[in-house]
Amino acid sequence: MNGLDKIIAQILDDAKQESLAIQEKAAGEAETTLAAAGEKVKKLEEEQAKSAAQREKSYEERLRSSAALKKRQAILAAKQAIIEEMLAAAHKELLAKLPQVSMLDGKGYDTLLFTEDVDEFVPQTLMTYQEKSFCNVSTDDLGLQSEEEKKAAEAEAEEKKGFLTFVKESLGDQVKEVKLSKNLGAYPAAMVPEAGMSFEMEKYMKRVNPEFAYPVSRVLELNPEHETVKQLVELMTADPVKAKDYAQLLCYQAQLMAQLPIEDPYAYTELVCKLVK
Repeated sequence: MNGLDKIIAQILDDAKQESLAIQEKAAGEAETTLAAAGEKVKKLEEEQAKSAAQREKSYEERLRSSAALKKRQAILAAKQAIIEEMLAAAHKELLAKLPQVSMLDGKGYDTLLFTEDVDEFVPQTLMTYQEKSFCNVSTDDLGLQSEEEKKAAEAEAEEKKGFLTFVKESLGDQVKEVKLSKNLGAYPAAMVPEAGMSFEMEKYMKRVNPEFAYPVSRVLELNPEHETVKQLVELMTADPVKAKDYAQLLCYQAQLMAQLPIEDPYAYTELVCKLVK
């Protein structure tokens, strides 16, 4: 082999060696890249698995939370139903003690008691039941008095007109009217609404709209056959100041029996203490 051939052979060998080095380097870099890509894929899979586990855990927590909420709502609903039932029963007992209801009970009549807010809409809608009209025991004429009894009541009211005026002036704007009533049974007084809206409807309207500004007019009924009212008639002449106090006390008591709020409970307390001295 001459010198030229040796040079060419050397060049080819160097090129071969360089090509092999390049290939090895490329193979190494490719292996490194693949390893890095594999790590990224593995990390991504781990993150996806972790995210899926978190979503599943969150979903289970939401299910548990929803179940707990439903359980709590069921418990609260049951408690509310019990409370409403107790209130309705308590309200029924109070209604049964109203002077007008007690009077009817003493005469052997049954009375339909409305214990729910919506009950009052029923008679206003139906108007009658089995050809009998619904009547409010507090405001309607129940037709229990004979013509003679009505005339006697009118005559007594005329006779005690001065007394009724005295009580009305003593109470001022607390009541719109003071009148006698034979429908109070064993009670001396009762507070009834003027014909139209009832006290319960007034309370309902105020709950629905606190700004409701159409209060029901109060009418104080006095039982002329009750001993307390008879004493009040005598006090009007003997001690007008004390008579005014007794008139105010009867007004407070009538409000309480009608489940109406007393605007100044402190004045009521002071009045009771004053009269028991």
